[in-house]
Amino acid sequence: MANQLIRCFLLGFWLFGTSGNLFGQPIISVRPGHLPTNGLDIRQQVAFVEDDDVDFFPNQARPPTVFGRFPEGAALKVFLKKNVRNGWIRFTIGPVRELSSIILYAGPQPSLQLYRLKNGRLQLLEQAGSVLPKNHLSAITNSYKAVSLPLLPNQNNLFYLRIVSTRHYNSLPLTLFDPVVYRAFLYEQKSLEQPFFLFLIGTLSCLLLLACFWLFQYFTSPDKAYWWYGFYLLFTFAYLFRAEENVFSTGLILPNQPTVLLFAIPFLVVGMEYTYLRFICALLEVDESQKIIQMALRIWTIYFILIIIIWLLLLAFFDSYKVLAVYYTRTHLVLNLVNVVIILLIVRIIYVSRHPLRGYVLVGSLLLAMGFVGSIIISSFYRGWSTSLIYTNPAFYSGLGILLEVFCLSVALGRRTQLLKDEKKHTESVLATEQARFQQRIAETEMAALRSQMNPHFIFNCLNSIQFFTAQNDSEKASGYLSKFSRLIRLVLENSRSEKVTLDNELETLQLYFDMEAMRFPQKLHYRIDIDPQLDTGSVQIPPLLLQPFVENAIWHGLMHKEEGGTVLIDVHQPQDGILQIEITDDGIGREKAAEYKSKSATKQKSFGMKITADRINLINQLYQIQTNIVVTDLVDTQGQPAGTKVTLSIPI
Repeated sequence: MANQLIRCFLLGFWLFGTSGNLFGQPIISVRPGHLPTNGLDIRQQVAFVEDDDVDFFPNQARPPTVFGRFPEGAALKVFLKKNVRNGWIRFTIGPVRELSSIILYAGPQPSLQLYRLKNGRLQLLEQAGSVLPKNHLSAITNSYKAVSLPLLPNQNNLFYLRIVSTRHYNSLPLTLFDPVVYRAFLYEQKSLEQPFFLFLIGTLSCLLLLACFWLFQYFTSPDKAYWWYGFYLLFTFAYLFRAEENVFSTGLILPNQPTVLLFAIPFLVVGMEYTYLRFICALLEVDESQKIIQMALRIWTIYFILIIIIWLLLLAFFDSYKVLAVYYTRTHLVLNLVNVVIILLIVRIIYVSRHPLRGYVLVGSLLLAMGFVGSIIISSFYRGWSTSLIYTNPAFYSGLGILLEVFCLSVALGRRTQLLKDEKKHTESVLATEQARFQQRIAETEMAALRSQMNPHFIFNCLNSIQFFTAQNDSEKASGYLSKFSRLIRLVLENSRSEKVTLDNELETLQLYFDMEAMRFPQKLHYRIDIDPQLDTGSVQIPPLLLQPFVENAIWHGLMHKEEGGTVLIDVHQPQDGILQIEITDDGIGREKAAEYKSKSATKQKSFGMKITADRINLINQLYQIQTNIVVTDLVDTQGQPAGTKVTLSIPI
């Protein structure tokens, strides 16, 4: 008997504490079908208590026995303490005339569970929330933001609403709607959400297009900065797309497995941080062999692998909602610690780097941080359910921060591309200059080699002439010839050390050569050198021994095969500024007739001397970037018979 009395006393005390009416909790009086069009706010008419046990959908729920007032005021201090919280809301709806139902709108929350007290135990009436599969939502509300309240006639209806929220409760909307008005309210909400939805879609499109663009840039112009930035944009795209699913519940991806999207958060966050760090190192040309960088990359790799293993094990052996509760209450602390570490590391990299692009990274990082800080402030302080407005939606500020940061980093990459192009052009210019200098040195060396070949060739011909006079026992002519030969040798040796000589010097050498050949063949060789009187032969410079091979060719192949000999005419003039023209004309047998004789010695001389001269002219054109032209004209008489050859040299001066 005593035990029964004690049980009745405890039961009565519990009913007394939970009924609410005896403690002054007001009864909410409603008339279904006549609620205000903008809903009835009941936050001041409910009792509230926060529970430390975070379980999204427990099998058996037991409400606390002590309730207090609904929280008000700023919530930043509480928000920073907890990432997710579990609260109980108790409220009583007054008697209604007939069986009916109304809608309780609680806003976007991970978990909503509505209970009614029956036989001293809680009876689950309905559940909703963003972590609930879409096919488990109520047919009446068809929304994860609201639950339906079934009202029994002629009695007070006591309800318990269990809420697992990622926001502080001062921003929790608790509004009653009639079902018809609620549908209109949802339509209005969608209209209000449209600007933010368009903003989010635009941001996602920009991220995806930029990711594809920079990855394509990497394959066309391999640069690690392009590679890591492309993957950073892909991770950011996936992260924001998950946010879009969380806010709008479009059900585009795994509509009946929303926890999978939540489990993707740590992978996406770590992926964003890892690729961002690698991108910053590549953009600012930071040496990744530094110990602190290597340590950070190892930590990120190990951390990422551990998260995958731990989550797979937990999902394999435990209930997914239990695992989700562990993530919200424990794992997020590790993520926040990792975020702090990477922020400090990025700040250090930017501070140490002296790269001209570090300003872009600094501004982009500040804009990103400001966006997330704004998101936290809006999420913590803003009251009411009109978070569908773009300027009151926390996700808008985080998305805007990401978009501005991506813009700064894309501008930095564009600037980097331009810097690389400028550096490449400068390098190519330097290489081209060095190559030109190298080619010039090669040409000068080849020119000197050709001059050294030309001098022995000419001297060899002169020695043949001296030998001829000696064989004829003509000592006087041999002495005169030897005198001219010594003067010619002196000029040749002096000219061989110079790249260019004056025209006066070249003509003096040529005249000595004519005199020596005329001494050998006095009856067969005549010559004349005509010089334009207005031409300053002392200042005009040309390559040494350039004319002698043509004169030699005219004598030996044009005149020597002619019994009566002939004349070689040298005409030097300047037809226009910057051009020196020298014409070497002979009245010999012509090139066609000379080819028929095929004199062995003459052929060797022609092939050797003329080949060297042709090579020298090509090198002169390459070395001095000029165009020395040689035109050979076959002369004929009035009957059309060969009458000699004219060689015209046009030399830029």
